Parts: sequence; C-alpha cells; structure tokens
Amino acid sequence: MSKKNDETRSPLKPEIARELDKIKVSKQEAEKLKRENRPLEEKLLEQEQRTKIKDAQHKILKDEGYNKHRKADKKIGGVRGKFRPSLDRTRKRT
Repeated sequence: MSKKNDETRSPLKPEIARELDKIKVSKQEAEKLKRENRPLEEKLLEQEQRTKIKDAQHKILKDEGYNKHRKADKKIGGVRGKFRPSLDRTRKRT
C-alpha cells in the first residue's frame, strides 16, 4: 500500500477530527462569552458604527443615478477587449 492510503485509512483520523471540533466549539463559546460580557460603551459604539453603515447604504440606494443591477467595473462595448491576459499567461499557453 502507498503511504497516502495508509494515512487516509488511519483509525486515528476521526478521533483527531473530533478533538479538533471540540476545541473549535470551545473557542467559539469563549468568544461568545467575551462578546456578551463586554462593557456597555463598546456595545453602543459597535451599534453606532452599524447604523452609520446602514445610513450610508440607504443613502446610496436612494440616489436616483444609482443602478444596483449594474456591475462595478463592467466595460461598455461588448465582448472585445474585456479579457486581457497578462503576457506571462499568454507565453505559458504557447
């Protein structure tokens, strides 16, 4: 058998994966507790930042000249000139 097959069929793999999952879950719980126990000022500051972002997004969406379906960097003028591979990529293909 090859070395790769031995590694994939190892009986320790599922156990290691379970241990890593337990560690990950415990870290997430610790982060959650940290967030819940933060001082009130930090929570208010974060909420204020969120409202500023929402206000800015709302202002952009309400703008008459804004079209949310238009892509940001889309060029006008069809398919030609849209994709320009770098010189390195073209050399590799030839």
